[in-house]
Amino acid sequence: MERVTGYGPGEWLDKSLSDLLLHPDDLPKLAAVLEQLLKEPGASIENFTTRYQHRDGSWHVLEATARNMLHDPRSNGIVANSGTSRSA
Repeated sequence: MERVTGYGPGEWLDKSLSDLLLHPDDLPKLAAVLEQLLKEPGASIENFTTRYQHRDGSWHVLEATARNMLHDPRSNGIVANSGTSRSA
């Protein structure tokens, strides 16, 4: 996360979604994605995007695919793969 956001691991502890420097306009979209994921074990969402602010103040786009793996004792969570780019 430090390479992507500019913030070190210790700076992410105990943060809520709104604290994660996400663009305020994207919070409802992300909440809807999480709600959809939590509806059913194994559910997945592909290619959703959200904006976040890097430590240097620039905005970046995060594209992700996520799967509900809460039913799997090895994962027990939402697993996401993502990539990022600087917004124009």
